[in-house]
Amino acid sequence: MASLSAVFTETERTNWLKAWLAVDIAKSGLEQFAENEAKTVHTNIYNNVWSIQDTDFNGIISFMMNCKHFDNKFSFPISTGKHSPPCLLTMAREIGRTVRHSSQCKVTDPDLQDVFTTLTNLLSDQTSLAHDVNALEAVKKLAELQKDTLKITTEEMIHLLDAANDTLKKVQNIADKSLDEMQIVMKQEYIDKQIDIIDIIEQG
Repeated sequence: MASLSAVFTETERTNWLKAWLAVDIAKSGLEQFAENEAKTVHTNIYNNVWSIQDTDFNGIISFMMNCKHFDNKFSFPISTGKHSPPCLLTMAREIGRTVRHSSQCKVTDPDLQDVFTTLTNLLSDQTSLAHDVNALEAVKKLAELQKDTLKITTEEMIHLLDAANDTLKKVQNIADKSLDEMQIVMKQEYIDKQIDIIDIIEQG
């Protein structure tokens, strides 16, 4: 199985891929919390119109920022405008936008550390999330990702590369080299997946 560091030769592009995965991990840590709260205050809307599972990371963040119910669910005041400094939800939403819509698909080392710090602080907020099992698991995974010790399954790698590949294709003036590098790793991951399936069948 390839590691994230094996996908690109450029460090800043590898950082972007790590930031992308960090956002996915943070989403998994917030989903159940947001969903439970949504069911509590918006039962009819939740059941008939909208589900947390149907939205992306920024959709979850925006929901929490704009629903008054969450005002007492965090240790900090939720601010939707331009406050200095911005609240953790605002900072997390900006990370989501930057990573998903990056014009260069690159993240510097300091910016990557800011991603880890912001998302970890949000998921560790003492009022509610510090006691949430999914948030705690996400914090653990973020720490492992930051130290390059996170174990990524073939399925997870394929999902990550598929999503990132779509973004790379949309970016203007992106180096063909980066797309080629990603395609090579994706092909190997698909091969590894097929080998795993064959092994399971033979063992059965």
